[in-house]
Amino acid sequence: MEEHLDLSSLPNWHPLYSDRNASVGGKWKIVTLDAISVISLRVKCYSIRLGRCAFCSAVFDPRCKCNLVKKASGIPRSTIINKLDHQMYEDALVREGALTLQSYAVESKNHNLSVVSREYKFHSLNPRRYLLPNMIDTYAFGDARISTTENPLQSMTPIM
Repeated sequence: MEEHLDLSSLPNWHPLYSDRNASVGGKWKIVTLDAISVISLRVKCYSIRLGRCAFCSAVFDPRCKCNLVKKASGIPRSTIINKLDHQMYEDALVREGALTLQSYAVESKNHNLSVVSREYKFHSLNPRRYLLPNMIDTYAFGDARISTTENPLQSMTPIM
């Protein structure tokens, strides 16, 4: 099992610490061992609820916001911090459609400042993978096991 994990993020005094797979692609990076709940929608888009608060080190308190580790590539950091919570990650996982997040930014065009509203879609869609009929296994796009004689979109659906 250890050959599939990157354990370099653990404290170096921890018995499981190993830098053998540090920064090796395709390895599952173990960020913490204090996780109560992990929701991973796709690469670089996950939420981890910790058993202890990351900053105040208090025992788990559901009202405390510092016990969450949230990542969502392509969405501004301020939107992730202020608008996303662990429940929204769970909703995006089980929901077929996308959640819409709105963010505001100040832009300058020809030395004129304006506030611009942007919308971001938050979903679990992974366009690089095909979900097989058993709804568990996936193939990468272009995999040799996907039949080229039939339309792969008819027999397999992208992960939503």
